[in-house]
Amino acid sequence: MQKAKNMIGIVETPPKSNSGKWIDIFLNSIELKSGNAWCVAFCQWAYRTAASELFTKFNLLKTGQSLLLFNYVSKHGIKSYLKPEYGDWVIFEKTNSIWGHTAFLLEYHNNYIITLEGNTSNEDNSNDGVFIKKRTVNKFGWLKLKGFISFRE
Repeated sequence: MQKAKNMIGIVETPPKSNSGKWIDIFLNSIELKSGNAWCVAFCQWAYRTAASELFTKFNLLKTGQSLLLFNYVSKHGIKSYLKPEYGDWVIFEKTNSIWGHTAFLLEYHNNYIITLEGNTSNEDNSNDGVFIKKRTVNKFGWLKLKGFISFRE
């Protein structure tokens, strides 16, 4: 998680472009080009970088699509727990869409969660980057909680 936390405040350049020095590094980690949505790429980059430094493999489908990733891990035996913990991946589903969003869980509460996210808006919505967000936990609205992915043993 420290790799991800070190990126707080990184923003897209130019604004709202899905590109920039670090964004392109995140995207490249899963073999995507600049301009693609990068929330999943950010999470994968953090885990892949940490795994590499520990001389271990992080075998996960290289995709930038949150819902495809969620379905993949469900079919391949990667655990999803009812009570999520710090560092688990949060998967959101966008209403009436094949698209979703992925973030790291920092805190879980009954009515809300605190997340660390890439490709999310800053406070005044002027740019996207890596920020901490407080999100309502619900199954309704334009961005619904789909589930959690955990890589703990």
